[in-house]
Amino acid sequence: MRILLLKTWITNIGNAFIDKGAKTCIKNAFPNAEIIEVSGFSNMTVMTSGTKFIARYIGEKIGKFGNLLINYGDNKMKKVTEKNNFVNIGEMIDADFAVLPGCVLDIYIEFYMKTLIKIREAGIPILLLGAGGHNYTYEKSQKVKSYFKRIEFSALLTRDSTAYRMYSNCFKDSYDGIDCGFFINDWYNPPQSKEPFAVNTFDTMREPKIDIDCKIIRAHHGTIISTYSGIIPAIGSILNLKTRVKRFDVLNENNFFVSDCLEDYLFLYSNAKEVHSDRVHACVASLAYGTPTKFYFKTPRAKLFDRIGAHKIYNQIVLPDNYDIENEKKLQVLALRNVVERFQS
Repeated sequence: MRILLLKTWITNIGNAFIDKGAKTCIKNAFPNAEIIEVSGFSNMTVMTSGTKFIARYIGEKIGKFGNLLINYGDNKMKKVTEKNNFVNIGEMIDADFAVLPGCVLDIYIEFYMKTLIKIREAGIPILLLGAGGHNYTYEKSQKVKSYFKRIEFSALLTRDSTAYRMYSNCFKDSYDGIDCGFFINDWYNPPQSKEPFAVNTFDTMREPKIDIDCKIIRAHHGTIISTYSGIIPAIGSILNLKTRVKRFDVLNENNFFVSDCLEDYLFLYSNAKEVHSDRVHACVASLAYGTPTKFYFKTPRAKLFDRIGAHKIYNQIVLPDNYDIENEKKLQVLALRNVVERFQS
């Protein structure tokens, strides 16, 4: 069996946790399969260029007053001609089925639309694995459902129950699952650290004062920067009065850390005495390795913590129940195997 894994893009290292976790979940379900990973970086580069993405980004940042900009950006994305100019390697490979994982129940399906259409035209089934959205407003759900009308997906395995309740009725086969990032500890077993430390990973907000009695390593996930990723957040932040002031002097932080190596971050999150972060997948990886963790940012994406019983992660340090996480992972592997067997029969 040959399986095509449609990765997203490592504009922050958390996306890599999802991609490698998805690969591990697929491998556990189909041990003898050939898994071919292809990047969506070309898709993202084209679709985040020009006014179409800037308008939509700013529109979402300024809330209800940004609807005109959002609609303008959406229409431009649908009509843009340059999206036919790039190549995604996934369009050139034959496979038994393809998998698109992660936080794609959003405009990011539009980024991948050209590639998804070509894959479906080749007769290859596509399923969404560990899928969720950035938010679950009525307006956003209607937009996501419009994407489902343009491309037929064979199955949906969500990463949080809100996504499942909102979108499962759009699919013949669906499962209320977990985030692929929880499989990352099966993908990589980091070496042991020779010294104790804690990790604070804050990219969206100022690092709060936290009473920690050991060395603190201050990690940042924004490791690989795309052409437009600097200017767009900058403009969005200027126009969004609600945005908290972000520290731009990270190079002057004590024990500052950034890397382009996924394993470096997994070393930190697996060995830390505790992890504090405003990054969802810093906490996901930490919980997967059994590290006490606290999450500090309000976002609908954090609903994925509820699926593994970490409801209190917003208010206190959570010591994960590894049995519950491992059980959910086994159930997700079984669900993946079952849905593939059904649409291939």
